[in-house]
Amino acid sequence: MCVASDRGLVGRGPTAAGCLHHAKVNRIGDKQMPSSASTPLARADRFDRLDGGDLFFYYHRGGSCCALLVVDPLEDDEKLVGPFTETYPSEFGPALVGPENRTVVSFGKNYSLRLPCARTGWSLTEPEPGRPCLLVTDSGAIFLRFGFQPRPVPSAARLPACYVDIATGAVHTNANPLRFAKPSGTCAYALQWEMVTNEEEPRVIAAVPGP
Repeated sequence: MCVASDRGLVGRGPTAAGCLHHAKVNRIGDKQMPSSASTPLARADRFDRLDGGDLFFYYHRGGSCCALLVVDPLEDDEKLVGPFTETYPSEFGPALVGPENRTVVSFGKNYSLRLPCARTGWSLTEPEPGRPCLLVTDSGAIFLRFGFQPRPVPSAARLPACYVDIATGAVHTNANPLRFAKPSGTCAYALQWEMVTNEEEPRVIAAVPGP
């Protein structure tokens, strides 16, 4: 298995297929994530109490999905649901939506991201709209792509794309003028990944593509 760190990909033993990328703090190397021994793996919580980049199960009238708490800097850091597994709450698939249900099951940032180590799990070409993907940059930053629903919601079949930093949950923007933007620099697209628990024997929280 490979581990993504601030030094690049390093070996960590053949216990699983894929590259293990620790969300937020392990990538930038400032401190260690809380261990599962001291922090509950999941908890019932209120949507409004979550922080940007938190991972949670979201339940809505059409079903449930795994989502990231997204912060919209263009709307005074409004908190949005970023669903990336089915069943999506929107007809547009993996698109940002406002919360329908305020109660969630949250993992916070107590998880790790497994990037694919198989060639078929990557693409140098951005996939078609509506397909979940991660944009992985040469700086080490990783972004989840979502469709963004402007206000009012357009009648078009496709939504403009936005890119959310998984470490902070913030939508990537350009400063002048302030607007959503695609991250610059060299990048590749991960088409498969897993969110797993930070346990000695990790369990899968969410997998893309799903079963």
